[in-house]
Amino acid sequence: MDDEGQSGGDVKIEDIMRPADTVRPGTLAREALRVMREHNVPGVPVTDEDGTLRGFVTDGQLLEAALPKYLKMMDRLSFVPESADKWVHYL
Repeated sequence: MDDEGQSGGDVKIEDIMRPADTVRPGTLAREALRVMREHNVPGVPVTDEDGTLRGFVTDGQLLEAALPKYLKMMDRLSFVPESADKWVHYL
């Protein structure tokens, strides 16, 4: 119990919270990721111009959205063309 006779479970969120770092719906994914990294948080609230909560985006969602594009790009970066595959076995 603390000096006022309250246990730790009686702490109000408003006493320990901090202002939220937010992004807008039109924010680019890389900017949202920059905000997360800068503030060391795994996600940020998405608010509109009036400050109304529209959603929440996480670093995992950003990775999930970017991964297919990344994998497609890596497929195009072949060091040996598929037509040369049979010759690679001789090396």
